[in-house]
Amino acid sequence: MDESYCHLYHTTNCTWMPSYGIVYSPGRGPLIVIFGAIIVMHNGNTNKLFGEVVPNSLLIWDLSIKPPSLRERKRANADVWDNIPEVIQNSNIVADHIDYHENFIAEIFKDLFDKFYANIKKRYGSVNIHMDGARYHKRRIKQVLTSNSRKNALIAWLTSAGIDILENSTKAELYELVKQNKANIPFKYVKIAREHGHNLFYTPPYHCEF
Repeated sequence: MDESYCHLYHTTNCTWMPSYGIVYSPGRGPLIVIFGAIIVMHNGNTNKLFGEVVPNSLLIWDLSIKPPSLRERKRANADVWDNIPEVIQNSNIVADHIDYHENFIAEIFKDLFDKFYANIKKRYGSVNIHMDGARYHKRRIKQVLTSNSRKNALIAWLTSAGIDILENSTKAELYELVKQNKANIPFKYVKIAREHGHNLFYTPPYHCEF
């Protein structure tokens, strides 16, 4: 499963085209966001792979439009939002003409993920889920403190995790212990997936231009 985006008139640095074709100037046109999942299965009877888009998982919406006004005034484009999930309508997301990540917040992803794993469980049973390591994909079930956290907060975090602390430890030493033990705090979506009989794996960092 993945999210992506595309700007209107998007072009790469080098684009093949026929001599009579038209290439628009690259620019930050209207932004379309795409969320979806593809499932690949092995058919034991035919020994062949089979793939399809997971039903009801494909969502496309335009960040350059806004949902209907909260002031009881219907916007001209209000009908465009009729088939968009309620969580997206209520987020009041607006166009970010650089990237979509600042708009695709964790709350939106959680709502879509909750519906997604329930849907695939009902249709396919237990599966292996693969998604990338975007920041909102890798929230831990317990907040991991940073070097800017107060010393008392570091002590409380380590104590709640059952980690022994040497007396008179410095803040730097306490934070080092936090870093050493943060891997023991599971990711929220890995935990949710396992609770519903699925396995979740994070893909290595990549980009389509690499």
